[in-house]
Amino acid sequence: MSSKKEARRVGILFIVVGVVFIIAGIIVMIQGNISEQRCTEKTTGTVVELVIEKSTTSNHRTSYIYFPVIEYQVGDRTISKKSNSGQNPPKYKVGQQVEIYYNPNNVEEYYIKGESAPKFIGILFVVLGSIAVAVGVTVLIKTRKPEEYRSVNPRVFH
Repeated sequence: MSSKKEARRVGILFIVVGVVFIIAGIIVMIQGNISEQRCTEKTTGTVVELVIEKSTTSNHRTSYIYFPVIEYQVGDRTISKKSNSGQNPPKYKVGQQVEIYYNPNNVEEYYIKGESAPKFIGILFVVLGSIAVAVGVTVLIKTRKPEEYRSVNPRVFH
């Protein structure tokens, strides 16, 4: 198999992976917006715990992500739920008060005011996906055969 064919396959792979990343990023951003639209009731919550989740990379490095568990009152009900957004170092301390917005139709759905992790992740995926698509398109353009140039601009090859 020629190296141009392999390069073209890699280019196509970059485009496919890039499109998947772009779609995933858009979905993450849309879900964040939907959550913000549904969570309209404001209250104050308290960080009651930091849940530590261990992550190991492919080169065997270990990192830890800290997820706050927020406790808040809705009527006579106390809700305690782990946030979907974690950081290292931890953004919050146990006992810290945070402003949250919850969904009045599903009081366990909430977001912390000022949290931008879903939007940031969505934007990051779209940017990385766009870069991958650009690389893939560049590879395909650079590996075109001379006869493919003629079909684009026949005057180039008289």
